[in-house]
Amino acid sequence: MTWTHHVKRFITHSSTNLLNCSLFNAQSVANKLLELQYIMYNSDYDCIFITESWLHDGIHDGAVDPRGLYTVIRKDRVGARGGGVCILVRRKYKVLPMMFDNEYIDLEIANVTFLDFYPKVDVFTVYRPPRWDSDAKQYMQLVINCLIACTSNANIHVVVGDFNLPHIKWNTLACCGETIGNMFLEFIIQYSWSQLVNFPTRSQSVLDLVLTDVEQSVVHVGRQPPIGGSDHDAVEILLSLTSARACVEPVIQNHKYLWHRADYNHMGECLSAVDWICVLCYNPEVSQLWNAFSRLLSSVVSAAVPLASGHHNSKTATNACRSHVVRKCVSSKRKLWKALSERPWDSLLRQKYRDCVYKHRRALSLYHTATEECLISNNNLGAFYRYVNRRITSSTGVGTVVVNGVALTDDYLKADAFNNYFSSVSLIDDGLIPNCVDVPLLSILDHIIGSFFSRTRCIC
Repeated sequence: MTWTHHVKRFITHSSTNLLNCSLFNAQSVANKLLELQYIMYNSDYDCIFITESWLHDGIHDGAVDPRGLYTVIRKDRVGARGGGVCILVRRKYKVLPMMFDNEYIDLEIANVTFLDFYPKVDVFTVYRPPRWDSDAKQYMQLVINCLIACTSNANIHVVVGDFNLPHIKWNTLACCGETIGNMFLEFIIQYSWSQLVNFPTRSQSVLDLVLTDVEQSVVHVGRQPPIGGSDHDAVEILLSLTSARACVEPVIQNHKYLWHRADYNHMGECLSAVDWICVLCYNPEVSQLWNAFSRLLSSVVSAAVPLASGHHNSKTATNACRSHVVRKCVSSKRKLWKALSERPWDSLLRQKYRDCVYKHRRALSLYHTATEECLISNNNLGAFYRYVNRRITSSTGVGTVVVNGVALTDDYLKADAFNNYFSSVSLIDDGLIPNCVDVPLLSILDHIIGSFFSRTRCIC
């Protein structure tokens, strides 16, 4: 994410919330967990949409998000290797996964509804396998029918994913000689959807799409480096949505910065990348400009300077990776990716990029290995078990509860709903005491003991 987009978080109106999202084809999350977790815990993405996740029952949600900072919604491919979609949403947002009808159970599609905004926002993540036979036509028709059925409400709808439709020319809305592409294009035109990705995401083809029925809700769609060694570029999406209620960010109090451990080079790079003209234009008043500058500077300091106290804000609470080697690899990878995007025919440059990807993966592995070795050397059994349990379990808590079609997100309302339900299904005491005078009070244990003694007498 560029720092120009990061600045926009601090210059928008209080009633507007910017939802920063990332979409990418992972081509197996299982072998890129370290890269994925680096993105999750070191970027400010609110949502991450993943296609070709390759997840299965053997990979628990705790292995994907060991710190429990995200709500994980998955639709894994059943009975075969590959495919699958996954949605990661920060827990500060109230979301509700959608349950699809049985006729769509074979589709690789996941949905999440954001309840914090007005109107509500439905985001679908879709993966269509690259097939072109008669079964593929039926699959595409099911995808279209599912989207029509699920987008008939008054919410804002956003559909992202890898549709594998390279023959569609989105600038002219044309598709020649390809049935599946024409089917999807007719659906887009008939239902007035807008496709916002105007750059190739794999080679020279636009495979990863961002569709919406309210184009004004999407502020920015940009191109980012792929995750790991994937051949699909990532797509950055910025949504501008109206908050249903005021959100107050936590404030750091009684904190102390460790300036002697600060990364001043990283701080300088961040500040030099800021579009200060944009900041001035969006903040004409002195008070607005000062608040935007203060928040921007605070965010840069929080990202580059560690804290000494235990009171952290939401950004530093992610315990970001502060390895200088890892950050250097990320910066080098981004530079090589930009150069390779301009000269895709350069085989030497492509090899340098691949070497940098492997170097980045190796640096992350060494960083996590050092962290685990430090954990073991501390001889803290409780901390060790907590570290392991976070990766084999997932503490999701009580999510959104739907009662009579109303979604409940407040803890007190959810508690009342559960209390009312359990009281309605429990038995009411009638106050009558049964007569138990002639009832033999023999338990199962009495029968077992009696049988044991009788057999013992027979043996003796």
